[in-house]
Amino acid sequence: MIGIKAEYCTKENNCLVISFCPAGAVTHVPGELPEVDNQKCTNCNKCVQFCPAFFEIPESAGADTPANL
Repeated sequence: MIGIKAEYCTKENNCLVISFCPAGAVTHVPGELPEVDNQKCTNCNKCVQFCPAFFEIPESAGADTPANL
């Protein structure tokens, strides 16, 4: 599961992480935080490697962990 740290996101018009996600799991509305569809996400971590706002939520954290911090 992938989350986004709001304080690290620039909310730019064109979130470049979208082009790095091979599963098409990242969507973005300009001016807002990107969203990760964790149903589509394959946990390849390319978004985590590319952008400091994206982070992996350990499975042990459970479903109650917020995806956007």
